[in-house]
Amino acid sequence: MSIMARRELENARVMIKKIEGAPLVETLQIADRKSDILVSNRELNRLPRVGGVLLEGHNYGGPVFDMSNIIPFRSVACWTGTMGAYTEPGKKLGKILRYTDPKDGQKYVFPVPEIHRDEKDAILVVEHPNYSLEKDGKDFVVRVPNSEDISLVINFPSEDGIYQQDSKHGIPQGYPVSRENASFSNLMLNRIGERVSNIVRVFDSTMTDLSLSSDVFLTPEPSITFAMAVYTEPPIEKVKNRQPLTN
Repeated sequence: MSIMARRELENARVMIKKIEGAPLVETLQIADRKSDILVSNRELNRLPRVGGVLLEGHNYGGPVFDMSNIIPFRSVACWTGTMGAYTEPGKKLGKILRYTDPKDGQKYVFPVPEIHRDEKDAILVVEHPNYSLEKDGKDFVVRVPNSEDISLVINFPSEDGIYQQDSKHGIPQGYPVSRENASFSNLMLNRIGERVSNIVRVFDSTMTDLSLSSDVFLTPEPSITFAMAVYTEPPIEKVKNRQPLTN
């Protein structure tokens, strides 16, 4: 990250909106209408914590967090802007990654760039606003105008546990870390067999140690309602890359 980009990130402000929650597609539609940008998983990892508790208004090299909307709540789960697409452990990504929401039957599709199709035990990641969801027949397709915005995170774990995080997106990867040796730089992965959807994070004002605020949820169905984590003052480079949502 350049010095200028880092300075822009440090000046960014983050807050949780739509506390009552919305499904993923509606969340992206709301963000598009209001020209909001959903905060990335990695940037939420950089929010300051002491004992697992988020600190309001502090800045330790990451975004400044505005807790005004969540103070009345014990915990708030929210959609991030980080879209992740993965398949069963040991299986090649292939041409297309597909996921069916078991709650409503809605299908989500992520076309895989040719260069990544033979990869195994990996996850494809793209950050808002560099993608959109387009309705193709009955399916929602993740469209990424610039394929260079799609990242491949290798050594994506096959099971839940505590892991190190990759430097670009804050995705758990590599070998598991014991709870005794874990630190606040480690994250708790929650995954299923296969999925195409955004990462969900939980902000908890009471938990300590490796609390819910360190959990990376790659499990929830897109039809579930969550709040949304957005910038109130986004980094300049993210504003330039905004992509519209297509119904």
